[in-house]
Amino acid sequence: MLVSYVDDNAIAGDEAAIEDTLKGLNDNGLTFTKESLTDYLSCEVVFNDDETKEWIGQPHMVKKLKKEFWEEIKGLKRYEIPGTPSQGLVRVKEGEEGLDGSKHTRYRTGVGMLLYI
Repeated sequence: MLVSYVDDNAIAGDEAAIEDTLKGLNDNGLTFTKESLTDYLSCEVVFNDDETKEWIGQPHMVKKLKKEFWEEIKGLKRYEIPGTPSQGLVRVKEGEEGLDGSKHTRYRTGVGMLLYI
């Protein structure tokens, strides 16, 4: 399996296939660095002892989200599933008061950080 994002690549699979792929890249003038995978695109990568399973996460971004938004959300109801059951999003009706610009900005910042994760 080859994972590629712009100029950051990771290869996983059969060792002989990986070596063949790297040789092909090298033969065509493409450079690479062969290292163990512990970080990819700012994601922490942790393997189990026999390297058959891995965990990929961004604990630094979770800490940043908590630092940025915890005081605003700590008293809100918690849900085990995404979204609120039996409720949907509704558009603010004409004449009703919506969020002000600064709250919209905070919301977009939080959503952007969650999407990055």
